[in-house]
Amino acid sequence: MSIVGYKAAGHDGAVCCIEDGVLRYSIEGEKDSGARHALIGPEEFKSILDKWQTNPSVVCSDSRSMDTNLLEYHGISLDEILWSRASAAGREFEFASVPHELAHITCAYALSDLPEGQEFYALVWEGYLGRLYHVDKNFLISKLEVMDYVGVRYSFPYHATGRDGIYGHSAAGKIMALAGLAKPDDVRQPQLKRITDLLLDSWVTHARHERISLNGDPDLLYRELSYLDGKAVDSPEFVALCKALQDGIFNRFFGLRGAMSVASCHC
Repeated sequence: MSIVGYKAAGHDGAVCCIEDGVLRYSIEGEKDSGARHALIGPEEFKSILDKWQTNPSVVCSDSRSMDTNLLEYHGISLDEILWSRASAAGREFEFASVPHELAHITCAYALSDLPEGQEFYALVWEGYLGRLYHVDKNFLISKLEVMDYVGVRYSFPYHATGRDGIYGHSAAGKIMALAGLAKPDDVRQPQLKRITDLLLDSWVTHARHERISLNGDPDLLYRELSYLDGKAVDSPEFVALCKALQDGIFNRFFGLRGAMSVASCHC
């Protein structure tokens, strides 16, 4: 039996094949001089099936159908997996459209050493998502909301200073590294706490022209971070904000540990 995973939507396209329980191949769109965050299109997918002589029993993807790279983003129930028949390169197979949110949880579980049937908590920090999930022994998932747009908020220093787009695909790793350069005294400045609280507690929407709107104001983010204009990314001011945002996100999730204990008592 061949199960093929196909990351066709969003960014970082990939194809992998598990055949009779053994990984046969894993191919990423970025590799072999591919563009950064590259996807793998339908024609490339067909050529991969041909090259590896793969006859999938099922293709699993987070795109809505075999013919589109539109992401199926939200969803945490196994009942939200959409099944259909599809074909590629003259091969017919079952196609499973798995919500991106659910894929994060199931992949983390599959790669862990947790035994089957054990309940657990899962954490997803994603572009639009900021949630803890409780998964029971029957894999029924419930969620504890913490903060939306976690990944977008994390990229605010880069985005607001014109170094990256709204989605911040290139920013996250850089900001993680820059946060490590911050000095504790710089992070503890009162004005930085005010800005961090504003950035993490505001409600977020996307305005036109690739701008972020905070609390309904499309200029608020850019006004608040205008003091970083012209500052090098490794300047004390820039790295302090990166560290403060990172710590702030962590502390909000860590603060849910009491709620998690309550939830576990009712399982």
